[in-house]
Amino acid sequence: MSARPADFDPAVIRELPMIADGSDTELADRLFDLFVTSTKKMMDKLDAAFRDTDRETYLRMVHTIKSSAGRIGAMALSAETARQELALREGGTVSAEMLASVQQHFESALAALAAYRQDHAAGT
Repeated sequence: MSARPADFDPAVIRELPMIADGSDTELADRLFDLFVTSTKKMMDKLDAAFRDTDRETYLRMVHTIKSSAGRIGAMALSAETARQELALREGGTVSAEMLASVQQHFESALAALAAYRQDHAAGT
């Protein structure tokens, strides 16, 4: 069994060229804010798609969340949504457990991201 991916891997964001070379010291914060704001909206759409039994919208949202999470370093969220996307593309159906899992991974990503930002702001 492979290890669970990190809720947040700061190496992903640190490797972005403008962050790595120090030319845009505020880029990470702007990207984090954008991720949180946009993903909260996608989570609302995911919840609505589940309630409306709208499988196609649910699939589209997990695909989009997967990509956004991966780009920011929310690796566990990205992995879970990738797993769900594959299951749905292979004919699976959306379940309450799937929605709960994405919600839990999103909350964990938010907590890890907030801790990173706090530590980073404190200079640790």
